[in-house]
Amino acid sequence: MSSSRLDAIINLVPKCNIVADIGTDHAYVPISLIKRGIVKRCIASDLRKGPLNIACNNIVSNNMEKVIETRLGPGLDILEKDDEVDCIVISGMGGTLIKNILDEGKEKLSPKTLIIAQPNKYQNDVREWFYNNNYNIYKEKLVLEGKRMYNIICAVVENGTTYDVDPFKYYVGDKLKRDPLYGLYIKNMLKKYKRALSAMDNMREKNSYLREKYEWLVEGLQSELNNFFKGDEF
Repeated sequence: MSSSRLDAIINLVPKCNIVADIGTDHAYVPISLIKRGIVKRCIASDLRKGPLNIACNNIVSNNMEKVIETRLGPGLDILEKDDEVDCIVISGMGGTLIKNILDEGKEKLSPKTLIIAQPNKYQNDVREWFYNNNYNIYKEKLVLEGKRMYNIICAVVENGTTYDVDPFKYYVGDKLKRDPLYGLYIKNMLKKYKRALSAMDNMREKNSYLREKYEWLVEGLQSELNNFFKGDEF
């Protein structure tokens, strides 16, 4: 299985002892991390038995049963006190779901644990959760796979640090400005919210809150795009 999205996630995992891959699907990430010598042990979890059975088969076929442990369960519920996980990977799901997983499993998160999140949409929910819970977003990366663009967000707690962040940054990502795909990323979001505004014009029910929000985003994204092409941000 080859995936530029998953390869980018793997490349962002630092060399460490234990990684937990939440929503592991076919266990591609844990298997690759072990093969490349990036980690010593992995926990691969999934909410559904079907994908976890496929993951188990892939782990066995790679002779990694002793170094990759599979667990069935929701979100961070599968983590135990003595796991001492260095890094948590949560990828391939919506940003709102990732935010809920982190929020519901907050007591399972150690201050030293790195989190690598790859939301398929609603990246703003993930960034907002990180900032509201005193996480430093230390790196972000954009990946183009076919016609889809993916956003990977890496964060870690900074003790004693609180963030008062401009809400617009929840949408654009402060660490993306030097990414080669940043211009395309802003263009895609601008098109998305312009389409949303146009669709609202044809709706009988007018949601003034959403309209104001989309207008605010369109204005901010247009300004960001203008600055990008002027080179103001570089």
